[in-house]
Amino acid sequence: MTAPLLEVRDLAKAFGGVAAVDGVSFRLDAGAVTAVIGPNGAGKTTLLNLIAGGLAPDRGRIRLGRVDLAGRSARAVWRAGVGRTFQIPTPLASMTVREAVQLVFAARTLGYWRFWQPLAAIGHPETDPLLGRFGLDRLAGARCGDLPYGTLKRLDLALAMAARPSLLLLDEPTAGLGDDARGPLLALALARARADGTAVLFVEHDVDLVFGHAERVLVLDQGRVIAAGPPHQVRADARVRAAYLGDQAAPALGGDHDGS
Repeated sequence: MTAPLLEVRDLAKAFGGVAAVDGVSFRLDAGAVTAVIGPNGAGKTTLLNLIAGGLAPDRGRIRLGRVDLAGRSARAVWRAGVGRTFQIPTPLASMTVREAVQLVFAARTLGYWRFWQPLAAIGHPETDPLLGRFGLDRLAGARCGDLPYGTLKRLDLALAMAARPSLLLLDEPTAGLGDDARGPLLALALARARADGTAVLFVEHDVDLVFGHAERVLVLDQGRVIAAGPPHQVRADARVRAAYLGDQAAPALGGDHDGS
């Protein structure tokens, strides 16, 4: 049996006595695409924060390959191979798109960047190809703070992928986008991840996108896993329909911001 890329075991985190994540366990194979869904307050974003190093768990285990991530800093987790995007992208507003990408490359290849050292002097041969893959090549000289929201989302993805993560965490990657932009953005993210052999764990409220793109679905309710499996199996689960999907499950059976 092949060892999983990511193993989460009995993970728990409480805030003020309220369990946001309560004994969550799952595995994620290399290159796999798994979605996390559930009602508001189910613990989805908290789960991503625990994996990414934004929070230390009260108990439990998080292993990426042979590396124990539980309780490590966000920087240490990033260097171990975990990339992340956020619901609201926040690249440095004063930098150009090219400089933002070069900053990630400098951190990845050099391990540091001296603030007095011009990023343009560092350069990197992957900068232009990466910008092209995300449709940002014509905006390389634009200030990040001047970009429209949808373009910022693409830049956020590009910055996450520039680090060549083995695991990419996407926190509501299509939040705030119109109906015509959500599908293409998620498809772009997953296509680039698959091309690089990167596993993806993503939180998404648009169930049509989830069931159209995820290979497996993990369902949380009140901090606990109530179902996990392939999309058709999860969508047919009575517990999932009662807790989250409701009538949204009916078509498939015939043929949020998460604050915790």
